[in-house]
Amino acid sequence: MLIEYLFECSDMEVIPKSLMKALSLVNTRNVDHKVFPREAVEQETKCILNVSAQVKEIFWQYIPDNDAYMEDSDDDDGENCSLFDNEEFVNRDSRLQNIKLQAT
Repeated sequence: MLIEYLFECSDMEVIPKSLMKALSLVNTRNVDHKVFPREAVEQETKCILNVSAQVKEIFWQYIPDNDAYMEDSDDDDGENCSLFDNEEFVNRDSRLQNIKLQAT
């Protein structure tokens, strides 16, 4: 909303004080860059990798003919994989309908 207002006011000769105050507030908040401790970065990285592994595991359940690196098995040429066709991916396993991921 602020950006739209700024574009509308771009041709103004006099800038209202309220707009200047709002911009200074936004600028002061953007200038403060926090340096996160190494432990916080490592914990966040572990959480991201954990979610990534969980998502991979869910997809592996639907593509049993492929290994962990999505390479085709010897007897499969990959042409019959329904996940990558133009049809919509449908959750066929009722166990996966209410998955809630939690940070550890």
